[in-house]
Amino acid sequence: MRGEVKIGGFIDALRVRAGYSDYEHTEFEGEEVGTVFNAEGFEGRLELVQANRNGWRGVTGFQGFTRDFAAVGAEAFVPQNVTDQYGFFTLQEVDLGAIGLEGALRYEHTRVRSNTVKLDLVEDGPTGAFDRRFDAFSGAVGLSYSLAPEVKVGFNASRAVRAPSAEELFSNGPHVATQSYEVGNPNFRTEKSWGGEVYARGAAGPVRFQIAAYANWFDDYIYEVATGDEIDELPVFEFRQSDARYLGVEGEVSTTFIDGGEGGFSLGGNLVADYVNAELGDGSAVPRIPPFRVLAGIDASQGAFGGRVEVEHAIRQTRVA
Repeated sequence: MRGEVKIGGFIDALRVRAGYSDYEHTEFEGEEVGTVFNAEGFEGRLELVQANRNGWRGVTGFQGFTRDFAAVGAEAFVPQNVTDQYGFFTLQEVDLGAIGLEGALRYEHTRVRSNTVKLDLVEDGPTGAFDRRFDAFSGAVGLSYSLAPEVKVGFNASRAVRAPSAEELFSNGPHVATQSYEVGNPNFRTEKSWGGEVYARGAAGPVRFQIAAYANWFDDYIYEVATGDEIDELPVFEFRQSDARYLGVEGEVSTTFIDGGEGGFSLGGNLVADYVNAELGDGSAVPRIPPFRVLAGIDASQGAFGGRVEVEHAIRQTRVA
């Protein structure tokens, strides 16, 4: 559900979005019911959209959601739990001729609770109530400059804080979908990061391009790694926390070879490449990081019909955990 009401004045519009979901699926072992998963949730968002005043515009709002998750059966790797989260945010942008400035702030409160957590995360360990609350303050600033009407360069800096998820806190059992035995940690702290990005994007005739390079430094980064052990013939994967660092670059070039206009034959293509180098605080590789990748695609359309062909190549990943 979504709606918008025009107000006028400093606040130009009020926007509301809300959604409700009630999901259930069953995993079978042969013809027998194995594990039943239930997830019920509600999410809502309220935005106050400011009127554009001499290049100054922005939006301020509230967002919240609640999720009640339960898994019943022999392979329930996460206990029944409830996550409640709400946050307040604002995004402000100012255009000063060729220069653009933007800033964003967000406060987020998360509560995760369960009555059936295995307190020491061992199969036969005691269970008890669990209730943790996390407060997270995040912010970002950005500066851009228009070199030409369709070419812009810029820099963004951010500070982000994320609360651990219920799966990262509570997992302790076989996860059939991933064929692994997952183990969480109820003592996790919030994950914090500093980040920076430089970018350029624009167009020259039919050619459009964008390229960016970024770096992120994490405190208490949450990741999942294989321990080398097995439980019930399944490999054990454990969630852990460590400092980490990400360095990456990504780019895309696209163009239109033939522009047939509305209903005519059109032909275009694009080339995408990305690479990331990620390591933990001890210098070892972050698990599950993809290698350098290149993708080339050609798309064609004629009236109501269209098609696309892609070729993707990824080099061998040698930095593995």
